[in-house]
Amino acid sequence: MSNKSGNFKGEINVGEMKGDRMNELEKRIESLEKQLADMQKATSCDLNILSTRITAVESFSR
Repeated sequence: MSNKSGNFKGEINVGEMKGDRMNELEKRIESLEKQLADMQKATSCDLNILSTRITAVESFSR
């Protein structure tokens, strides 16, 4: 079940889903998992860059 903007709301009874609807759900889940992994990777990279900058500033300040 989704609202007008396509955002999920409610529950899904997977036992009642068949064929194309199940395939669509699986593809959507895979897409969301990839988006999450990409966001986590980008955040991790940003945190590493910030950590390096903080270390450099701390070293310079001493």
